[in-house]
Amino acid sequence: MGLVCDSESCLNTRVTHLLSFAFAELATVVSRWTICDWAAASLLCIVGLGCGETGASNTVVPAGGTVTLDGQPLVGANVTFMPVETTPGQGGTGTTDTAGKYEVTHFRAGKGAEPGAYRVVISKLVMQDGSPIPAGQSAAELLTKDAVPREYSDYNATTLKATVEAGGKPIDFALKSR
Repeated sequence: MGLVCDSESCLNTRVTHLLSFAFAELATVVSRWTICDWAAASLLCIVGLGCGETGASNTVVPAGGTVTLDGQPLVGANVTFMPVETTPGQGGTGTTDTAGKYEVTHFRAGKGAEPGAYRVVISKLVMQDGSPIPAGQSAAELLTKDAVPREYSDYNATTLKATVEAGGKPIDFALKSR
């Protein structure tokens, strides 16, 4: 890609994206997941390595909500929940629909997440001109950018936090583009 990183955060982001793209290539063969689903899964696998958790707890509860960007539904974005503090498990991910709604799917226990505190990353890869990635194309083969500002889309920089509660109340994110 030829881009120069001037900070450790930038380098970490580039490495994470490259690993995510490698897994995305596998996704086109193995299943019908979108590139964003695989990118989030890859990120969570990398973050979760060495956490010592052997399985999901039995307390997974529904988790989801709506994501908007500048007041409009953010369509096709990947929403990744990564546990922090004493929250058990590996977190989960979901993809927004045409109304900006998402539902978190736990990596081992199906729909939902364990109650607790999470760091949240919301990302949507698009072409450099802002257009969608063409159907049948892999983001790894194209020059792409994230349509979501770095303060929400970068694991090291995200300002988004969420608390999953046993009652399953909606967790909405109203993002601003700048």
